[in-house]
Amino acid sequence: MTAGDSKHSYQRGSIRAAQLLHHFGPGAIVDLPDGSFITNAVDQWKFKYGQIREEDHDAVMSAFNQKPIRLLNSNPEAIRTKVSRFPIWRFCPNCGSMTDQPKRTFCTNPKCEPLGVKYAPMRFVTVCRKGHISDFPWVKWAHQGHDVCDKPRLRLMTDKGTLSSSYKTMRIICTNCEAPPVSLARIKEKGELERVTGKKCAGTKPWILHHQVETCDAEMTVALRGETKLHIPNVQSVITLPLKTASPEAIYQEIDKKYELFKNTWPNFPPDQKTFMLKGLLSDGDWTENDIQKGIRYLDSNRQLEDLTFGSIKQRELSAWKHTKTAPLQEQDCQAERVPVPEEWTDYISHITRVDLMREVRALTSFNRLKYADSFVERQAGEGVSIFKNHTNWYPGIEIFGEGIFIELNPEMIEEWESRASVKRIFEGQLARFQQKRIKRGQVEIELYPRHILLHTFAHALIRAFAETSGYSSTSLRERLYFENGAASVLIHTAEGDSESSLGGLIELAKPEKMSLMLKRAIELTEYCSSDPTCLEGGQDRKAAACHCCLFLSETSCEWNNELLDRRTLHPKLSDDHLAFFDI
Repeated sequence: MTAGDSKHSYQRGSIRAAQLLHHFGPGAIVDLPDGSFITNAVDQWKFKYGQIREEDHDAVMSAFNQKPIRLLNSNPEAIRTKVSRFPIWRFCPNCGSMTDQPKRTFCTNPKCEPLGVKYAPMRFVTVCRKGHISDFPWVKWAHQGHDVCDKPRLRLMTDKGTLSSSYKTMRIICTNCEAPPVSLARIKEKGELERVTGKKCAGTKPWILHHQVETCDAEMTVALRGETKLHIPNVQSVITLPLKTASPEAIYQEIDKKYELFKNTWPNFPPDQKTFMLKGLLSDGDWTENDIQKGIRYLDSNRQLEDLTFGSIKQRELSAWKHTKTAPLQEQDCQAERVPVPEEWTDYISHITRVDLMREVRALTSFNRLKYADSFVERQAGEGVSIFKNHTNWYPGIEIFGEGIFIELNPEMIEEWESRASVKRIFEGQLARFQQKRIKRGQVEIELYPRHILLHTFAHALIRAFAETSGYSSTSLRERLYFENGAASVLIHTAEGDSESSLGGLIELAKPEKMSLMLKRAIELTEYCSSDPTCLEGGQDRKAAACHCCLFLSETSCEWNNELLDRRTLHPKLSDDHLAFFDI
């Protein structure tokens, strides 16, 4: 990472390419050896990039609004990201004097200069939901009720004259005028910032070099510089799969092969007979009902391809993992094979696939401030705050080669479980409250069933169990949830390729004797929580029995922001109401 203008740049530090897609991306505040900085817009970086392989190009571009992905990790050493000093205002930990000179590193106070005391960043910044972020207006705050003097010289102090860790004991004083010290105790109170500055938002984007200040009527919030809500990356991913698997793209190819046989008669088929006719023509394939309907729309539109969405891509992935029921996948970047379900688990699990090798393309499309994107609905790539200075037709991304285990819960058992009166009473009530919570957030209602809580809890428990044995930490594993026609499936896969363990540590657990132990261990881990009885009583109070001590995972591992989790869906001893799916 470098800082400086176009003529002078300085090496500030280094981070991995994958980190640039998450909490160190454009607009993020980064702590480096030389202080606090903000990562500049992507089109202001300098880097050589790789491109998506030609056979995967169309599918990946379709998912990302027809924008190509430029791969950062094709040559990590060639990436030169730029950063700018942020926040500009800093203070001396020794004497409290403040400076807004970005190139000044050491305190110039005669008492501190011989000691080589470095300035430290001020802890507060201001931010709005539209993405603007700026330094806190320290000069105006210090001159409340007084005119701002010509040459403000600010000092941070406490009531006792020495620095303290609590901001409520701190005061700001201008030593160049007669304005009295002003306390920071009310700094985070609603309306205080607007009262002092006379406006809502400063409209600044310090991560964009030479940007123009925008007019913004959004309310500014005072936040700590290190709060995670200041930068929430919107990262979306695609698992590249061979087209010959039972996927929508595969059915298009199969139709094209046989099109000459029925191209003249297809327009004359009655709509209610098209499903029957197409199934007959493609009887040699393992097609789902969704594939057949895709094929009908393809033919009705004179063979015009539908644009892929992230939702349809996940259905394509699901088809590929299920395709291993008939034959293993043995492709260059995708190798997967069905493995036996342990005998004692066949009532609960219908299918397990060992994914020996998979390739994931992950791209940063935008970011949010203060508010998480809705993880339960499909969104268009690029929604949120732009990561670019200028309009650009690409996204930065990385490719990750990893391994995984796919598990499908028995659909018939799920149906029986959801029909239980106790499950309906407890978990449908829980889902109703969740819908109300979404409405208060300004989000739309979505279709949810108790199986969503069950599968999500099962996925988190599996990650915790796998982390004990596989050689990967829980932060290096990710969940990928699939729902289709009453079925519920999950893929647990590595998140950072070969960063911690050599490939093989996870798929080794797919062997029936080891998988049986892992499944038992996953359920055992949900029996106790170090926050019990508080955690469990939260569930008995018709709230979710889940917390940071038992089920919550890191943001990079969880698709749903640690929502819709409840230990009682898994372990039979946690409730007398027959709420657990498993009874082993």
